[in-house]
Amino acid sequence: MAINSVLQSLKLLNPLFFSSSRIPFYNCLRENDFLGNPAVRLFHDCSHSKDQEQRLMNQTLEEKHSMECELEVVKYLDSLKNYEKVGVPEGAGTDSDKGFDLQRMHRLLARLGDPLSKFQVVHVAGTKGKGSTVAFISNILRAAGFSVGTYTSPHISSIRERIVAGKTGRPISAEALRDLLRAARGILDCAILKESGRLSHFEVLTALAFKHFAEEKVDFAVVEAGLGGARDATNVVQPNGLAAAVIVAIGEEHLEALGGSLESIALAKAGIIKYGCPVVLGHQSEPIAEAVVQKVAASKRAHVFTTSSKDVQSSLNGYYIEKGMPFQMCSFVIDSKIEGL
Repeated sequence: MAINSVLQSLKLLNPLFFSSSRIPFYNCLRENDFLGNPAVRLFHDCSHSKDQEQRLMNQTLEEKHSMECELEVVKYLDSLKNYEKVGVPEGAGTDSDKGFDLQRMHRLLARLGDPLSKFQVVHVAGTKGKGSTVAFISNILRAAGFSVGTYTSPHISSIRERIVAGKTGRPISAEALRDLLRAARGILDCAILKESGRLSHFEVLTALAFKHFAEEKVDFAVVEAGLGGARDATNVVQPNGLAAAVIVAIGEEHLEALGGSLESIALAKAGIIKYGCPVVLGHQSEPIAEAVVQKVAASKRAHVFTTSSKDVQSSLNGYYIEKGMPFQMCSFVIDSKIEGL
């Protein structure tokens, strides 16, 4: 993907690198590393060879250990309230008295050593296309040589899919996830007690992801907002730690939790915008959604890049196959001569 570049103009990448760059399709929708079903792999690998039988036995033992490690984490998280399963209370995603209390997350992260101070964040919110946008940005940054953390939700087959760190794009291993929980268990137990049990499944997992990114010394974390934006547990990034806020297409979702109207939903999504930080705004089919985001950005003196902006030129130049892998070629040029960037 030739981008001289939205990320370059947001001070994320060296513009020279993206004079002619490519992004593979296979990793664009979800970075779940094809965790899959062990039974499928066993069937696929099965043969009468003794060597292969031994490998299968070892593989089965490794998978059993992996499953046990992951189950330990899942059981701990399942002891907490999971709004993905029980549903989100009315108004919980709005910036109001009904909204989730973000101070809980701030206090938890402080107890964990303030991991968000160790890297820059690209925060992605919206209704449609968040996951693929997160994957695209993460892959662009990795292709440029950066170490990248990626946090998404929900997962498809394994909770490990939500946390990716490093230059490989692979999900955290089950053992590493278990060790991450064990190392923080005392702090988490204390925090849950002090917060009278109000810390949720998503809040604790988000905090663990940020801690993991700090320990892995990532350069950037590309973070998908869970619900809305304004009162989402991911929305605890300080302005000096936000490389860019990205808002994709906004539509009617979680109406009760986000205020009941498209305007209130857009306002919740725009809650990830920080003072003086650049905003990348995807195409909005409803003018009211874009108007709300633009108004919030203007109030925070945040420059907005949109697909319809005169600062942006983009085109799809075609597809091709190289070494059995599909690629797409794009041009994406942004005028970076903008005051404050």
